[in-house]
Amino acid sequence: MSKLCFLVVPIVLLVAACDKPAHSQTASSSPVEPKPRAKPSYPPVQACGLVSNDELSAIQHATITDAKSSETTDGTYSISQCYYASREPNMSVSLALIQTDQKNPAYPSPRDYWKQVFNPANFDQDTNKDKKEQGDKGKGEEEEERHVPPRKIDGVGEAAYWSGTRVGGALYVLKTDFIVRVSVGGPDDEKTKIEKSKAVAEKAIGRLPAVGKAP
Repeated sequence: MSKLCFLVVPIVLLVAACDKPAHSQTASSSPVEPKPRAKPSYPPVQACGLVSNDELSAIQHATITDAKSSETTDGTYSISQCYYASREPNMSVSLALIQTDQKNPAYPSPRDYWKQVFNPANFDQDTNKDKKEQGDKGKGEEEEERHVPPRKIDGVGEAAYWSGTRVGGALYVLKTDFIVRVSVGGPDDEKTKIEKSKAVAEKAIGRLPAVGKAP
């Protein structure tokens, strides 16, 4: 397996752990070379410490009853995830944070990874490829849904993309050396889910440690 393929793993694992899988783009064919990096001066950030149950209850218009934390790493990036359970059915919220694995700070930062995954050039290539495959194999609407490219979202973080289908989705937000992922449950339409996800992300990124100015 190439270095490039290995870099895609964190997002794939993250998506699979949440309510509904969101589409994950293939990284650029030219992986970013690791840059010398100092060990972060802050302790690892826990996703469950970024947004309170009461804040999520107000945003989601539901009663958040519990927050369960989990962590994983692939040796390059560390993923902290918080699953917020709700009293009401299907109104849970998933908040995840991708950050540098502090045991391996010399690897590329999440910012470098973001530049590969959310590269607009990849979206055009993947979309054209998927359309061709769909035409060749006669696949239906369900297959097409899984290949809708992420949509750029303004007004939150340094950059943000919504990745989803008619049955679910997630908002990815870049802030300095962190990537925040938010997925909200419930019967809301996509526009409302995006607005709720933005509100959650804004709370989360406002509490991230300062790691210097973004390049």
